[in-house]
Amino acid sequence: MRWVYYNIQEIGIMRYFPLMVLCIMSLLCRNSPAEAIVILKSFELFLPPFVIFWIIPLFFNYVNAGTREVYLSYPCSRKKQGILRVIIFMLLFDVFLTAAFVVAVSSWKEYSLYLLILCVQSFFYASLGFLMIITTKNIVISIGIILAYVGLQVLDTSHIFYIISLSFSGVYNGKLENIILRMIILFTISTFLLIRAQRRFERLEVV
Repeated sequence: MRWVYYNIQEIGIMRYFPLMVLCIMSLLCRNSPAEAIVILKSFELFLPPFVIFWIIPLFFNYVNAGTREVYLSYPCSRKKQGILRVIIFMLLFDVFLTAAFVVAVSSWKEYSLYLLILCVQSFFYASLGFLMIITTKNIVISIGIILAYVGLQVLDTSHIFYIISLSFSGVYNGKLENIILRMIILFTISTFLLIRAQRRFERLEVV
């Protein structure tokens, strides 16, 4: 627990940002007259990406020239420093995401599959965030690239870029097999990104 607490402190003030967004979004949606499926579409567009505000800052000191030597010299395996921290904080984010989901959607049991979709999407963004910060070594650029990708999905009302979209709204009311297949594909891509990021993280040099 001390190790987790220490890593939470490492995130800095950004650790509050996703929690604030989840709380505000869930309360707004709870009082909204919109149908549950409309609320869930908003959830999948706006909430899963906020996991990057926990993941990306976690690794800033590992890529920053001024602190890299100290952090990479810790007597701790690179897997624990890298992939394990990503998974732990992603799961922690999913706990709060689940709470927001239950608060926002009164008939949440009917849409429990959508909760699983949201968790898979947060896995994708967590893995992508890890890869971005290790590759660019810059917090602003990493967050900017991912937010630009999210913005593209939000603005793409004509579904021109559907092939690179994470949205499940187009298949949710269809066959269950199509939903599961899309989830498996997204999970596989997320796993690939996570492993790729971990390999790059392990190749980081102390100096």
